[in-house]
Amino acid sequence: MAKQAQCSYDERGNNSNYALANVLTNHDLNLQQLQNDDKVYNDLFNPDSFLPLNNVSINADSYDTAYCSSSCDYFSEKHFNSFISTYRESNIFSTLHLNIRSLPKNYDNFYHYLSSLNHVFSIIALTETWLTEDINSLFEIAGYSATHRCRGSRGGGVSLYVRKGLDFKQRTDLEVKFQDCNSEAVFLEVQTVVLKEKKKVIIGCIYRPPNTNINEFKEGLLEVLEHVDKENKPCYLLGDFNINLLNEEIKQHIDDFMNLLSSNYFYPLINKPTRITSKSSTLIDNIFTNAFSNVTKSGILYTDISDHMPVFQLSVLCGKSNMSEPKKIPSRRFNEKNINTFREMLAKLSWEAVYEALNVNIAYDYFFTKFYSVFDQCFPHINNSKKNTAGMNKPWFTTDLRKSALKKNKLYKKYIQSPTPLNYAAYKSFRNKYNHFLRNAKREYYSDQFRSSINNIRSTWDNLKELLNMKHASSPSPAEFQDGEVKITEPPQIANKFNDFFVNVGPCLAKHIGDTIGSPTDFISKEYVSINVFEPVKTTEVLDIIMSLKNTSAGHDEIPASLIKKVASLIIDPLTLIFSMSLESGIIPQAFKIAKVIPLFKSDDPTVFSNYRPISILPCFSKILEKLVYSRIMKHLTTNDILFEHQFGFRKNYSTYMALLFLREKITAALEKNEYTLGIFLDLSKAFDTVNYEILLSKMSCYGFRKHVLQWIANYLHNREQFVVFSGVQSQRAVLKCGVPQGSILGPLLFLIYVNDLVNASSLLSPIVFADDTNLLVTDKNFDSLIAKANTGLFHFSYWFKLNKLSLNVKKSNFIIFRNKNKNYNADKAKIYINDSVLAQVSSAKFLGIYIDEKLCFKNHCEFVCKKVSKSLGIIKRVKQHLKKSTLLTLYYSLIYSHISYCNIIWASTYSSYLQAIHRCQKSFVRIATNSSYLAPTKPLFKQLQLLTIYEVNKYQTGVLMYKVICLPASLPNFFPSYFEFNSHYHTHSTRRKNDLHIPFCRTSVAKFSFVYQGAVLWNDIKHFLESSFSINTFKTKFKQYLQT
Repeated sequence: MAKQAQCSYDERGNNSNYALANVLTNHDLNLQQLQNDDKVYNDLFNPDSFLPLNNVSINADSYDTAYCSSSCDYFSEKHFNSFISTYRESNIFSTLHLNIRSLPKNYDNFYHYLSSLNHVFSIIALTETWLTEDINSLFEIAGYSATHRCRGSRGGGVSLYVRKGLDFKQRTDLEVKFQDCNSEAVFLEVQTVVLKEKKKVIIGCIYRPPNTNINEFKEGLLEVLEHVDKENKPCYLLGDFNINLLNEEIKQHIDDFMNLLSSNYFYPLINKPTRITSKSSTLIDNIFTNAFSNVTKSGILYTDISDHMPVFQLSVLCGKSNMSEPKKIPSRRFNEKNINTFREMLAKLSWEAVYEALNVNIAYDYFFTKFYSVFDQCFPHINNSKKNTAGMNKPWFTTDLRKSALKKNKLYKKYIQSPTPLNYAAYKSFRNKYNHFLRNAKREYYSDQFRSSINNIRSTWDNLKELLNMKHASSPSPAEFQDGEVKITEPPQIANKFNDFFVNVGPCLAKHIGDTIGSPTDFISKEYVSINVFEPVKTTEVLDIIMSLKNTSAGHDEIPASLIKKVASLIIDPLTLIFSMSLESGIIPQAFKIAKVIPLFKSDDPTVFSNYRPISILPCFSKILEKLVYSRIMKHLTTNDILFEHQFGFRKNYSTYMALLFLREKITAALEKNEYTLGIFLDLSKAFDTVNYEILLSKMSCYGFRKHVLQWIANYLHNREQFVVFSGVQSQRAVLKCGVPQGSILGPLLFLIYVNDLVNASSLLSPIVFADDTNLLVTDKNFDSLIAKANTGLFHFSYWFKLNKLSLNVKKSNFIIFRNKNKNYNADKAKIYINDSVLAQVSSAKFLGIYIDEKLCFKNHCEFVCKKVSKSLGIIKRVKQHLKKSTLLTLYYSLIYSHISYCNIIWASTYSSYLQAIHRCQKSFVRIATNSSYLAPTKPLFKQLQLLTIYEVNKYQTGVLMYKVICLPASLPNFFPSYFEFNSHYHTHSTRRKNDLHIPFCRTSVAKFSFVYQGAVLWNDIKHFLESSFSINTFKTKFKQYLQT
């Protein structure tokens, strides 16, 4: 009996059908009448005549009249827009709820429907979103910040979207109240103006699945209501409660539920059916509030997005809203007309004042003043209002589609008004055609977009992000920050604090290191000849550099690189003169030393300044000068073979995979000798920010750079300024005291010079370095000796770091012991120390983006890549219906192949079983791209799409590197050719295989997976390609074809 009562309490019963049936005969409209008689259609929205929806409602005579909202009505788009237009000048706090029954499925329809309403709701609550953690970021709404709670299993899920400009925080303490009753909830505390004063409002989105225990749900709800009552805050509870308030047969149960709410001063704002079918009419979606006295209107929006209709409420705010005012965003229009005008005006300028200037600062000031004056005339600032609107309009959702959407809703409304077979057939036919045209419009739009940007990677990725809805996924900037115990809320103060933090992070770290006895140049043993590094600047050289500039964001001067390229021939002469004057005088224009910094959130708490990293943007003109100096310094370093051979960062013909390959081969060689290998992975704190200028200049002097070069570098480094832009607010400028300039061309190269003598810190450890990512290796047959070597070597390396003002982060540093199975050791003796702190021993460490494990089998990294690829595959499945095959392939290379191909030569040379899961994802993709069945053989599909499997990618990368080793050794670091010998080296007599590479004998499986072994075996199989391959590009093409046969 109890079970029976429980079921009847839910909305699944059809007990209210009689109410709908009694009124369905009152408006027997046919399709022809609807199309030809607007008056008849308009009458449907007259509250007095729309009987099926208006007459079925909570009986106010049976309950406390406070239960009912007399202002609750049904609204079409037209009716709602007409009503809301009377409040355009008022401050409105509004909430909307919809049980959307799969946001992935109904996202586009919901988005388009919102765009048809002339109002941006303050809060949007969605239930039954059916989202998962890996895809919820793909369903953001422009102009809103989202908070999702996903169900662990299929279905369910709730989401709250808060209009940007409203400050909020999540209330997980309230959400947990519903966990024990199998219901789902997300709660936020929003700052707004309600009940005539500024208050924090609690918003809850709740979904109670049908047939769950109602008593447990009431217990959780009671805890929330009592908690809200103690805090004395306005509260709105929106959701699908699956409790049919219209079911007269369960009046006692409804009374219990309503009494629970009313005893805590909560009342419903919706009193009419929200889910109507041909067989039932139920009120299960609602908005309950304790701030009902301020509610101006509540209602139900008429749409067929799901089988539930949206419910809403509007509260007119008394007093000024805290919603931020529309921001004026200054921008410039760089269209062809303006650019042509700019060229014409620029061509008429005289640069005589520049040529006659006595120093470089005056010369550049003359040049830039004239250049900017014309620039500002041709590209004036236009203050565009960044309105706090949802920005719902999608480019493919045309006017005709909007009209069709309205007509669809009319037919749907007529169907539920009179659910005859004729009306349903008319609605269904039109709906299907509408959906077909909508899908085609979206598909054609994106096909055109990708076709027009086929050679533009940035534009292609922008289109992908728009399609995947990733443009709206970024979190809003916090309204307040925490500085110790102090909260900072004013934007100018936040921007200044950011700048202060970024400027001082380096000096603070260096200060903690303290002074160390010794000279940083003591580790530079060799003397280098001093030569003239700064060769004269040529006009052609400057022009080539300009045309090679990337189209990145403009610096503080607002001049974009794309524009400089288009007018390069008109300004090349004065620029060449200015750059020449700079090199000759050892002075860089002060305007080149000003950086605009954008804080970029990393992770953890977004209100903490240290959880952001600075993105520095320098003027494009300064980058041209830096490239000139870069080429001259690098030429000197290369000619004199100054740079440490195993420094793989920021060097031509060096890359991350080479550093990892060298590391793997060294460990493998030791394991083949049955030696222990200890790998130490060091983490440096803000290494680029702590570079000491005096130490850098003294080292450059030792490396043979003359006085005037050092003078230029010193001038380049000193008196640099930066300001931070945060939420459109600019901070004051601050002077940098140490560190190489972030975002610069020269910065990374200067850092390489700074750490170049690291290799000389100790001969006991072998460093493998990529910029500031440092790995130290030591090998030995005896374990005790291994540990002793490691600790002694680390002592010397630690001394070097202190002497050079570089801060080691011991907590993030660790070590791995690599060994064969027969090499045991006493774990208690495996103690490695840095600065008297014990270093953590780990079984796997991340180095240059690859997880290296103690068995050197890369199982952990294979699993890591599989997770990335699986997530990307889910994204592709979501958008596949909107894209053609060619576009899906672009998506594959961006989202899947990028993970599979990165350093594949290192980690994918392992047991095939570790790669099977990734291969399955690839097979799933080729079936999607070719629209094949899930059981279709994939080998011909890979060939059709010209894609390589993960196993073939590994062979391809190995083969290409072997081609470079054998045919282009000058394009690789010197150690590569030493890995291989031809058979002729081992035999004095002629053999058939004398031109084959010698295959090394391997004791271990680790060695059989090594590049030295795999490369030699593969090359002996494919060397016949050389007979017809004259270039590496030809070889790549033929080799790829060979792999697919």
